[in-house]
Amino acid sequence: MDFFTEVGSKPQEVFGAGLPLVGDLIASRGRDAIAKISDKILGEGYVVQNLDSKAADESGVETLYTPDQVAGAALATESFYGFPIFYIEYSGTYGGPEDVKAAAKYLDDTILLYGGGIKSQQQTEEILDAGADAVVVGDCFHENPDQYLQTVPDAPVSR
Repeated sequence: MDFFTEVGSKPQEVFGAGLPLVGDLIASRGRDAIAKISDKILGEGYVVQNLDSKAADESGVETLYTPDQVAGAALATESFYGFPIFYIEYSGTYGGPEDVKAAAKYLDDTILLYGGGIKSQQQTEEILDAGADAVVVGDCFHENPDQYLQTVPDAPVSR
């Protein structure tokens, strides 16, 4: 562990990166490695709106965002970070369209995803009409495939 701490705090001294020829070679390979993996990394804005969810627990979320704060997070996702995706996560509970409407106003190039508690075609359409580009359906898909089919827009609904 001490070695890794040393490397992290003084990489030039440990690897000789301060030496003209060696340092340039190490720095060049480091830049190449980062450029290579950065093409495979996809950032996204992610707002967790269910404090009782595993997502909130795992990420340490302790406070819900207001619609204005969701809008601000969406604006930062697209304008500041340039991320291609903004995800509003309700994790198994239906949050309604209010946060989606707030976020959609600030997203032109970023894809807006909504996930959580979708159990009907009406809910799916409500979220899409509010401005989401797509709805993520998880629990319903795994737990009740027949009900999942009822969430698909423009699909015939069995009664």
